[in-house]
Amino acid sequence: MTTVKLAIVLILLLLGSGCSSQGRLGILSRGFSLEADAGALLQHGRAFDELDSVQGQACRHLILLAIPWGGGSFGWGTATISYALEEALKVKGSDALLNVQVTTSLYNFLLYAFTCTTVEGTAIRFHSL
Repeated sequence: MTTVKLAIVLILLLLGSGCSSQGRLGILSRGFSLEADAGALLQHGRAFDELDSVQGQACRHLILLAIPWGGGSFGWGTATISYALEEALKVKGSDALLNVQVTTSLYNFLLYAFTCTTVEGTAIRFHSL
């Protein structure tokens, strides 16, 4: 009887899985306006202030591996780098992040899945023109 219970537990553990990936970026900013185009701002030598280290996270849950929720709004695209970036930029009212680390994790347990994207870096605010 204990062998059967052990086998069931092992099978359930094998059905649950997870993975994580990590990457680094030099700078990450909003891409919605020319004012926030980090490449152009740096190319023209725009001054900025370093604020502090910040972190933002966007998560999503999937029931039956198809019905999503979480991350601040309902829908498929909420566990993204852009949503996590917006969360991080809100912390200090910053314009961009320097020395950015992006981590994405996915965990799957039978008919339930959980995924999160985390963005960490040094918040900066560009000086006005």
